[in-house]
Parts: sequence; structure tokens; C-alpha cells
Amino acid sequence: MAIDIPHELKQSIKDKKLIIFTGAGISMKEGLPSWKDLVLKVLSEKGEYIKQASAYASALEAEIMSPLEVLDKIESDKKYIFDVFESHLSGKDDQSEFIRDLSNLTSRFITTNFDSLIEGNIPGLRKITKDSCHNLKKIDAEDSYVIKMHGDIHTVDHCVIFSRQYKSLYSNDSLAAFQIKKLFSEYTVLFMGFSFSDPHVRELFDYISRMQEGLGPKHYIITTEKLNHDFLEDIVIQNYSELDDYIGLLAKTPVQQKNPDISLKFGAKSSNIISEDGSDIPPSITEWVGRGKEVAALAGPFKVCFITGIGGQGKSVLAAYYLEKMKQSSDYKIFDWRDFKEEDHKFQNKIISLIMLAKAEHDTEQEYVGLNDEMLVNIFFRSLRSIPAIFVLDNVDRYIDLEEFVPLHGIGLLYRQAIDRNHGSKFIFTCRPFVKLADPDFFQLPLGGLDEKDVVSYFKISGVNIKNEDIPRYASKAFELTQGHPLWISLIVAQGRRGKKELDDFINSISRGDVSNENQSSIMSENILGKIWSSLSVKHRIILRSLAESVQSLTVENYSEIVSSELNYNQFTKALRAVKNLGLTVWKEGGEYVELHPLVKEFIKTKYPRSERTKFIHLFTSYYGRVMLILKPRLSSKLGFDDFRNWTNKIELHANATEYQEALLAMYEIHNPMKAAGYIEEYLRVANIVFKGITWTRSKISSLNMFEQVYLYTTESALEYGDKALSDYLINKLDPIFEKNDPLYVTVSRAKIANYWFNSEYSEAINIYEKTAFLLESAKQPENASLKHIYALALRDSGEVEKALDIFLSGEDLDLVANDTDIDNSLGGEFYGNIGRCLQFLGRLDESLNCVCKSFICIYDSDDSNRLINIGYASKWLFEVLKEDNSSDVACHFYRLALDKWEISSPPLRNQLKNTKLCDSNHKSIMEIEDWRIKKYCNEWVRKRIKVDEKNIQ
Repeated sequence: MAIDIPHELKQSIKDKKLIIFTGAGISMKEGLPSWKDLVLKVLSEKGEYIKQASAYASALEAEIMSPLEVLDKIESDKKYIFDVFESHLSGKDDQSEFIRDLSNLTSRFITTNFDSLIEGNIPGLRKITKDSCHNLKKIDAEDSYVIKMHGDIHTVDHCVIFSRQYKSLYSNDSLAAFQIKKLFSEYTVLFMGFSFSDPHVRELFDYISRMQEGLGPKHYIITTEKLNHDFLEDIVIQNYSELDDYIGLLAKTPVQQKNPDISLKFGAKSSNIISEDGSDIPPSITEWVGRGKEVAALAGPFKVCFITGIGGQGKSVLAAYYLEKMKQSSDYKIFDWRDFKEEDHKFQNKIISLIMLAKAEHDTEQEYVGLNDEMLVNIFFRSLRSIPAIFVLDNVDRYIDLEEFVPLHGIGLLYRQAIDRNHGSKFIFTCRPFVKLADPDFFQLPLGGLDEKDVVSYFKISGVNIKNEDIPRYASKAFELTQGHPLWISLIVAQGRRGKKELDDFINSISRGDVSNENQSSIMSENILGKIWSSLSVKHRIILRSLAESVQSLTVENYSEIVSSELNYNQFTKALRAVKNLGLTVWKEGGEYVELHPLVKEFIKTKYPRSERTKFIHLFTSYYGRVMLILKPRLSSKLGFDDFRNWTNKIELHANATEYQEALLAMYEIHNPMKAAGYIEEYLRVANIVFKGITWTRSKISSLNMFEQVYLYTTESALEYGDKALSDYLINKLDPIFEKNDPLYVTVSRAKIANYWFNSEYSEAINIYEKTAFLLESAKQPENASLKHIYALALRDSGEVEKALDIFLSGEDLDLVANDTDIDNSLGGEFYGNIGRCLQFLGRLDESLNCVCKSFICIYDSDDSNRLINIGYASKWLFEVLKEDNSSDVACHFYRLALDKWEISSPPLRNQLKNTKLCDSNHKSIMEIEDWRIKKYCNEWVRKRIKVDEKNIQ
């Protein structure tokens, strides 16, 4: 068979980045009827029930009408259509060697066919239809599935059969469409079995082309006719009898890298949604010498080890080498790597990933978002049980207390439980600071430089272009200059590969420096890297300056697209190969991801002022901006962590370029969706960068649009998350800037009141409010409602409930508000809820229950965008009041309803409530009732309690 197989298609199979998309031709090939045959069967088998059946059959045979046109004419007889479709397609799970051969290429499929041919021949595939919202949300976490885009024959009434259904599917922005758009931006898709004679195939291809928006990898179609469609590359075969041979050839063809020195996976034009953080892949190790004692020490009988030492000593490389070495043994079942990049606010996403790995089930991150660090660590160890595993947590420097030199926050919790619990795993942490810990199951490995004999060995195995007899002399000189510092040795060796003259010049240009401490190491960094930098070409510097500005480890493919305005494909590959040979890059296992060593990155970023770095930062902001165009129409709490990271990466880049206005606008855009989705830790990570970079002066702050809103969002989110350092920083920075008659003075007052209230310092909160209210009154400024609301909360929680109740009532008659009949919807659910809570605190449970029921009804009957979240809150309040009123059966129905509503709208709140286990085992039956029955029961119960009559609802 003389058909070329595109390199990118072969590469996508190797990288497990291929989706096969099948059309009607594949089912026909395996003996199932075509659309035309199916419609003819409908007309013949049910002709006695369908008007003009014979006329339609004749028109179809003569190709005067298409199958779809006939179906539209007889749509009113769809019962008979469904019957015939089911009888000829249901149960047709015939064994197909061809379909099984497809599973050698991928385990990801999309099909427009109704039949079960694919899932019937490939065990273990998860079947996902266009209506399976729950499974569609989890598609990012799946690696084995078939998406049935037009439906499944086993639910024929939901299949896409008529024109109106096709038009609806391809015009609406459905969840299925959104998820498929993401898949097309991340994976290469191979189409087969499609013809323009199939119903709406052209609409399908046009639809997918619109989704692409010029982004994403190449896609291919195996076809017997030239389609010449914009987003597809044709692979033309003579007829479908050749398809089996082609698939067999594709499965057996080895992948040859375009460039033997660099692992590339390029498409002609690629701009993928970044779906994986390459930071969480260990570095690739191609050369290794020495460190025998250190490796042996890591194999010791301890639960936790900290590898510590100054930058460049090879902490990460040692951990990666040990991890790879242990994969050859049978002692451990799980091997995992997580890089914290010397940043904080990264723990929760990392620990959730570890939970999912330990459980080895089809859970998604949504099951755990919103839980605090302690809960997540507990779940992790319960999930891990006694499974033997090695976990490497790299670069945890920001989680080390630099006064006490002990691990803090989430890493501190993980360390403590790793020491105290019984388990069969080993945890290896790396950081620069020496830690002061003393537990029997703890071991610290302070890492120094290589021995001189190891440096000689490294020169010998590294292919230096000097005579063998000269190697010991050069190696000894390098050792003398660097004291065996591995990074500096590797850079000297890289010069030796260029030749003797280049090595002599390089060594002679380096003055001796003591690299045993950070300060002297920085001087050595300037000497060695400065000398290398001066020898680089413009193109080499473009590559390195671009990599230096990246805030995430990306693929070579991503970088190729990012720098495409500066370097074409050939220039990029040649320059990248050169800087790799100089030892300036770190390549991850698999050769797909690349980044700079932290010391090299630091050198480049400090070499240039911000104004000269902006050009390269903008390469990345433009890239993320293009990717966000795909995601923005669906910006909501339904996005996953990797989706939100496109925004947070862009925010961080804007902050690095001192473009704080752009950063604040993006923060304003994503705060609420990220908070609702449970990813507030990641939001706070970039907020910390932005606010600590801003110049805190009156003129600068006043010039920033959305500053006030984002400031309050961030302060209050930091309080809720428990980041007191950030909330205190924000308050202390803004407090002295503005005068008492300035609007932003009210803003910082609100932050201070919220801070004191959240930390149960009610008298301080009350005092700040009263002072601010007096100043507003003196300046004849209007009362601030948000300030007064927090003030009322502080009063309520301090015990002055009657006073708080008076504020919440806002002049309304309590008897009318708390009766069991009248509801004023204009007052809103929050109004009734706050009053109900106050009455609960006063022990007036009957009136409290009335108010909370009214709150439920107001929220339930509203069309507010936060309706589902608020129904959850109202249901939780009802649960608490009913529980206190000893109505536990009714209470648990509302507990269950809160879980159901937050399952959809706010997984973090759902998880927090679920982990309280407020309903005991006696109410297990309530937890198993169908969702709709719970909803019906609760809705009817509150309306019966309040005796709702339309005339009583204003």
C-alpha cells in the first residue's frame, strides 16, 4: 500500500493524543444498514401506518428525496421510526476485528452512529452521550471512552434523527459542544467513515471548523474522495476495502523523530489548550555519575526524607534518579512527582491529584475541591491505605518556616501524618533550607558537590571533544573552580563538547569562587552564565529569554507556537537544539516538556529590566489570550482547574510585566467562577503576586479600574481560606493611604470589619464600624449598606442579637415577617434568612422556621444566577433549625437537598457539608431517595408550612 502516513498522526498515537471519530461508513462496513436502507425499512415494515409510505420509498430509491428529507416528512410517525431503528440497530454488538484493531491506536472515540459496535468490541470504554452532563464534565479525567454525539440506540427517543435536532445540536452552545471543542484543541482527530451524502456531515465539519478558530493540532480524514475542507488533511484511499490494511500499517509504523536531538511533536500550526502541567513530570536523566552513598541513603528505612542544599546541587535530579531506579524493583506500586516551583498556594491542587492517584478510581477533582488542607490530607492517607508508593514533592521551599525551619501549612500537615500514620510509602521532599526536624522515621540528606573522581567520570562519559589523556587535568580544574557544583560542572562539560580551544577559553575566563554558600554561588552563576550568554546568537537568546518568562512547564509544541512571531519552525528547532547542547535546559521524562534550570532562569530574568522583558512576556499573554477565546463563552464554575489556569497564568505574566490594570481586570473576571468551583487557592496564589507588586500610593491605586472590587474579593477570600498573612498585608497596605473622607477609606474599613468579625473579634469589628459610620455621618455621606450588614453579623455573633435583628429588619414589622402566611418576594431570601438566623439564636424556633421557609420560597421562585447555590444555603439553614427542633427526618430531607443543589452549583460547599456527616445511619434511606422526590418533598413541605397562596405572595 503506497499511502503516506503523516508524521503528526503517528506521533499522536505514540503520545496517546489521538481520538478516532467514526461515521456511518464504519457501521456499514461491518454489516449494519445505511441511512437510506434504514429509512426504506421503516417505509416497508411500517408502511401500513405511514401515509404515502410507498411514494416516499419511490422518491428515495430514485434519489429525488434524501433519507433525512423523508424522515422529516414522517416525523409525526416517530414511534414507528423508533421501533424500526431499534430492531435493526439494538443488540448489534457483532464481533468486529476491525474495531478491535482500532483499539490498538487509541482508547478515545467519538461517533455519530447510534449502534453499539465500538463499545461492544472494546471492553472498558465509558459510554458518554450528548445528554450525559455528569460524564461530560469528567471527560478531562477520562482516558478511555466513546462519545456518542448523536445519541445511543438504547435510548432511541434521545437520538438525533430529524433536521430540527441536527440544527439544535450544531447551533446551541451545549456542554457537549464545549467539551468536544476542548478535545479538538488538545488531541489529533482521525475521521473515518464519513461522506457528504450522510445527513448533515457538511454541517458537522463546518461546525467543528468553527470550533477550531484557527487553533489546535492537525486533524485527518481517511476518505475515498477529496473533501478539501479547511481544518482536515485528506488521506485518500481507493475504497473502504483498503481501510483494514491502512489501520494495520498505522498501528505497526514506528515513529521517527524529525529531529534526533530534540523530541518534537509539531503540527503545521498548533495552539493547544494546555491540559497538563509539565512541572509534575520528573526531569529526564541521560548521564549519571557518583552519588552512590546518597542513593543508598534514600533507600533507608524511613518514612520521610528531606533533600536539602543550595541551588544547582542536583536535589531534583537525585530524587528523579532514585525514583526511576526504584521503578525497576517490585517494592513499590506507585511512583509520583509533584513540583511546587518554590511557590506557595499550590498544595490543594497537588494533594487532590495524589488522592485521585491513590484511589485509582474515576473520581474527578470536583469531588474534593473546597475541602481544607487537613481534610484533604486525611482523605489522602485513607485512600493510600498500605499501598507501597514513593512520592517526591520537589521545591517546597515556600512551605518552610525560615525562623523555625520546619514545614508549614499543607506540607507541614502532610509531613506530620506521614510520620505518625502506619503506611508503606516513602515521601521525599526537596528544598534549599536545612530543616530542623527530629523524628525516628525522618531522614535529612544535605547535598554537597560531586567528588573529584566523579567529575572526572562525568567528563569521560559526556562526549567532550578533547583527548582522553587530557580529561583528568581539565576535570580537576573544573572541580577546583566549582567545588564539584553539578550545574556548573555540566555547563563546563558542555563547552568541552565544542572543542579544546573553547574549553580552554571558557575555563580561563572564570575566576575562582567559593560555591559552598548562596552568595558566592550567585557570583559563580554570573561568571559562568555570563560567559556563555556572551557567546550566544540572537536566535539562541530569543529561545532562552522566552523560556525564562514562562510561568508553567510547557511542551516543545507549545513553545514553537508561542515564539512563532519571532522564529520560524526551522529556526526554532535549530536554536533549541543548540541551547540543549549547551546544557541550559531541563528536559522532562518523555522528551515532550522543557524548562530552564531555576538558576539559569533567574540569571536571564535579572539580566534585563522589566521594560526589556515585556516583549517576551507578551508572547505568552497573547498565546493564553487566544486559548481563552475558546473557554470564555463557558466561563463559570463548571470549568476545571486546567481551564482556569489559562487565566491565572496570564494574570501572573501581566504582573511580571507590571501591567497591573490588565491583571486586575482578569482577576475581576474569574474570582467568582473560581471561588464557586473551589479553586480559590490558585486565585490567591496570583493575587498574592499582583498585590505584592503594586505600588501602594494614593495616585497609583486611584488610577486602577476595578481595584476596590478585586481588593475586597481578595481580602475576604483570603480570610475564608485562612491566609491571614495575605489579608493582613492587604489591610495594612491600604489603611494608611487614604483620608477619612475618601471612598477607599470605607473600603479598607469594610475589610477591617470583615477581618475582625471572621476572627471572632466582635468588639473590634463593632468599634471600627461605629467609627466609620460617625465619619460618614459627619461628612454628610450616605450610610454604607455592606458595612452595616457586616456590623449586624458582628452584633449577632457577639450576643447582641436583638440589636442585629433590628438592623436586619430595616423597619419591617417582625410579626408580619415571621408569620406563617405572608411573603414579600421583593425583600428577598437573604432578608428572611438573616432574620430567621437571629430568631434561631434567640430560641424562637417556630418563628425562625417560618422565616427560613420564606427565604427558601423566595430563592426557589427567583431566576437569580446564584439561585442553585442559594437554595443550598436555605436548605442547610432549614436543616439546622429543624434539627434543633427535633424534627430529624424532615431535617435530613433538606440536608440531602442542600447536597443535591451544591452538587450542581458548588462542589466545594457540597464537600464541606458532606464531610460533616450531620445525618446519622438511621437516615440512610433518605440519602438513597431519588433526587426529584427529595426536591418535591422539600418544596411541598415549606409551602404547606407557610400556607402559600398566590394572593399572599407580593
